[in-house]
Amino acid sequence: MMYETVTTFSLAGWDQYGKRFLDSYCKYWEYPIHVYWEGEDHPQGYTKQVIWHNLAQDKQRDAFLEKYADKHSKDYRFNATKFCHKVFAFTDPKRKSRKTTEYWLWLDADIETTEKVTDEFMESLTPPGFAGAYLGRKDWHHSELGFLPVHKSAWSYLREIRKIYTSGKLFGYEEWHDSYIFDQIKDKHGWWYNISQDVPGMHVWDDCPLGGVMIHKKGPLRKQGLMSNEPGYASQKEAVGNIEGDNLIVKTKNCVPDERIQANIHYSSTFTNREVQLCEVIPEAVCVLVSAGPSLESQLEHIRELSEKPNHHVVAVKHALNTLIDAGIRVWGCILLDPRPHVADFIPEGPEETIYLVASMCHPVVFDRLKEKCYYIYHAHVGAGESEILADRLGTETFMISGGCSTAMRGIGVMRCLGFRQFRLFAYDCCYFEPPENPEELDKYGNDKFFEIDIEGRKFWSDAEKVAQAQDFQNIMSSMEDMNIEVYGPGVIPHIWNQKRKILPRFTDIIISG
Repeated sequence: MMYETVTTFSLAGWDQYGKRFLDSYCKYWEYPIHVYWEGEDHPQGYTKQVIWHNLAQDKQRDAFLEKYADKHSKDYRFNATKFCHKVFAFTDPKRKSRKTTEYWLWLDADIETTEKVTDEFMESLTPPGFAGAYLGRKDWHHSELGFLPVHKSAWSYLREIRKIYTSGKLFGYEEWHDSYIFDQIKDKHGWWYNISQDVPGMHVWDDCPLGGVMIHKKGPLRKQGLMSNEPGYASQKEAVGNIEGDNLIVKTKNCVPDERIQANIHYSSTFTNREVQLCEVIPEAVCVLVSAGPSLESQLEHIRELSEKPNHHVVAVKHALNTLIDAGIRVWGCILLDPRPHVADFIPEGPEETIYLVASMCHPVVFDRLKEKCYYIYHAHVGAGESEILADRLGTETFMISGGCSTAMRGIGVMRCLGFRQFRLFAYDCCYFEPPENPEELDKYGNDKFFEIDIEGRKFWSDAEKVAQAQDFQNIMSSMEDMNIEVYGPGVIPHIWNQKRKILPRFTDIIISG
């Protein structure tokens, strides 16, 4: 017998995900599974393949829970008591006497098996000469241990990690959970095979061999089966609709899986003293909001003139920041929204006066880059389960900011939250000023990548992402009528705005024009 599996879950976990886990395991696996359960009264109806253990009989676990009862936090990194059950179940020394077992496999109970697991498949994940296998994450600061086969020759690893917990040495590490500790000590116990070598992102399960036979329902929503197992999205915006008559309808998706956004929020929610608060209206304040469209260079002098006026605050949208700094324009604030790690590249090194307004869904590397800078966190509503995560992490109802699929559009909502009602928008172009070199180019779905749109008799070349932003702007205009907005430049959004103003003039405009 080469493999035996170990897992644990609570009574609540059984109802939420454990039964689904065990039913699928018994259907697709042939290896014995040791289930560590709180108490003697375990679920019935399973064959001898399922070996039940009373977790409450582990005296070292009970002593740990009693001694460190206060080591409990909403931040998973420091929730030692919640995640200790896994460690004590997997390191149970009584199982060492089972001489026929070559590998002890830990399997999280929020996993659902979907295909038969063969010996050949397991052997491909546990090549000879390795102490075991794990899922490394090159875009995250610790590994994934939902699947952890350990060779019998590396039982010393199991023995050491148990000792780290029982001795209290755990609390001398920067984080107090098994995944972090594994990374700190694994190399002492031999070579380990990285199943997810070079797989990008945080949720590497889907894109490594495990994704073909199992679904890891990480996070509270997936555990409950409330989210589909989508491996991810290739781009920030996707054109789902097409031209319908004279109207172009574009629907959008988040640029990364929901799990990535949720993980980012888990990290950022530790900085609760830096949250953006809803502010009173400041009538005299003017927000000069600068995006990074192709007209930006031609608008720099106008932006500079406004930046020198009283009560005018220049706010950059992401990658417009460095262009403004290079032009010698003082930038009061910078809006960040995108959840991908490359956003950190837009943040200049060295000291500066800029205040960063950062979405809680931004990647941890962004926050690491901002450690020595002034920043505040806002919470963006994007439909990725962020409200539930924030409620779970912070325990309170959180103010969410809507307002568009892009940083440029969301920035309007953020600054409005801070009390601004006067806006001057620059480089909100949402178009190409030259026809594309290959206008017939198709996207990955076989749809037209570029298309020509007609707005009130004027033609523009654009794409799905840019049209989505224009749609967002139209929604903003209809929902924020208390705002005074001026839009500058030759692009789509200035054109939309000017056409709207011709059709629906503001009262103040009528007064000014006589």
